[in-house]
Amino acid sequence: LMSKKNGFVAIDENDWKNRLTPTHWRIVKLLEDGERHRRQDVFECLANDDSGLGALRTQICLLRPTLRAQGLDIICEISGYRIFYRIISLPSARVN
Repeated sequence: LMSKKNGFVAIDENDWKNRLTPTHWRIVKLLEDGERHRRQDVFECLANDDSGLGALRTQICLLRPTLRAQGLDIICEISGYRIFYRIISLPSARVN
């Protein structure tokens, strides 16, 4: 379902778009480059503008089992006072 492309995750769009909710799809498309993205950028993937940051945490928690089944995960990184998210390959799923 996902493969490595230039060291980052390449999403098989035809397969994944049907498996994920629209919100989860937007989050995965944003994070698929493997780079860190600001929490605010990920938050903007939520469909409901009235959602709080708690809704973002909930959506990420709901998305993680699907990603983990494919050897991926979303991690949260804190740098100074900023929070970032990114998709990583789990150690057992790394391609050499």
